[in-house]
Amino acid sequence: MSNKVNVQYTKTFENSMNDIIDHLNQWSEVDDVIKQVESLLDTFEEQVGHNPNIYSRCSELVGLGVTNIRDFTKSGFRLLYEVVDDETVLGLILLRQRQDISLALVDYCILHK
Repeated sequence: MSNKVNVQYTKTFENSMNDIIDHLNQWSEVDDVIKQVESLLDTFEEQVGHNPNIYSRCSELVGLGVTNIRDFTKSGFRLLYEVVDDETVLGLILLRQRQDISLALVDYCILHK
């Protein structure tokens, strides 16, 4: 099966990814952190390229009535994404796995407004 799915990332995703890289850089070399994030994105793109709906809906957001956001989790990271249509996936935000989504979004609004 060929990879027909186009994966795009929002500005919010890019900002949250840069925030995580800056944060993890306190304990690891920046190149190592970037390689880890790139590996995560490669795995994500490969998996959703075959089946955009492969990952479950984000349970915290479903509890708030948001049912269109899916949750990819790997290696301590959490990538929230939306399947726009059969050919487009939109990466919305990158978090650490234990981060509270509500607090992360409030922090994001404060830092990047």
